[in-house]
Amino acid sequence: MIRSIVGSSVVLAAATIALGQAPQAFTGPIGGVPHVSSGETVSPAAILWDQSDYNVSAGAYVNQVFDDFPTYDSFQVADVTTGGATWNVSKITVYMTRGANGTDLFDPLNITTANVQIYPKTSCLPNTSNLPPQLTLPCVLFSPAANVWEISVDTSSTPQFQGINGSYWIGVTPKTNFARDGQEFQFQTIAAGRDCESTWRNPGGGFGLGTEWSSISSLGGGTTYEGSLKIEGTTGTGGYTCDITGTCPGQIRLTWSGAQPNKQQAIVFARNTGSYTIPSGPCQGTQLGLGTNQLQLYTTIGTGNGSGGVNATVQTGACRGYVQLLVTNGGSPCAKSNVKQLP
Repeated sequence: MIRSIVGSSVVLAAATIALGQAPQAFTGPIGGVPHVSSGETVSPAAILWDQSDYNVSAGAYVNQVFDDFPTYDSFQVADVTTGGATWNVSKITVYMTRGANGTDLFDPLNITTANVQIYPKTSCLPNTSNLPPQLTLPCVLFSPAANVWEISVDTSSTPQFQGINGSYWIGVTPKTNFARDGQEFQFQTIAAGRDCESTWRNPGGGFGLGTEWSSISSLGGGTTYEGSLKIEGTTGTGGYTCDITGTCPGQIRLTWSGAQPNKQQAIVFARNTGSYTIPSGPCQGTQLGLGTNQLQLYTTIGTGNGSGGVNATVQTGACRGYVQLLVTNGGSPCAKSNVKQLP
């Protein structure tokens, strides 16, 4: 029987399939000692966002792609904010367990790739009609305790995670085979009180709980309703950045570094900073660090080998305005630079 949650409350899907074995959406607590993090890293980096305080005494929710039960593919994302800083994310880790009854199969050695998601956050639910494609990246597993797995992806070379600034939905979902690997569940955190609950989606509708994003509390059986994850990387320099020198009005030089080589980039201008989200086009869903006051595309130019510069003449009306660069053909959400103010 396909179980959507297991623990103090149980929801069953409508059908029994495949020898009576199919994924479930929730598992009860496994018990044991809470664990913060292993300290393992892909490369030396600072912790940018830490909600890795996973709770072994609370239930956990499915977050898994099943190549043999695709209608049960389920994705979990958590809301994070860069707090005004520009992030260059090198690693994302989520914290998983297996079914609480101890008989569920789970062989993490077979899990080598994960679905990785980053969506601009505009409300407490992602906007399904305005989401960029999901990414598939290699993942690494580490088990710091019995029935606990850290699943990490290296995003240091993934442009969608470089130079990000604003609020986002971020998640990592292992890709597996249910008959071979069994099932895993993402722990909730111990601490509560973050801005929005983690959200969950089962696009194929296999669990009978809808196909759109919903707050994870809609599954029941939880406590904080926050998925446990950790984000590591650097801030400021080291990613896609721009700088401006010169005088205004007059001649300036705009330089950039850390861009994707041999791509096109837009030079975007606005009179104010903000969090405008591009509604359509190749950068649909990308959240800028600019506001809407005189927001406009100045021009597009090539990124060259990833670094370069261009000279421009600036009129009085643009002085003290703001500029941001945006790679327009490198994937969505588009990689973006920091915001730089004109002289």
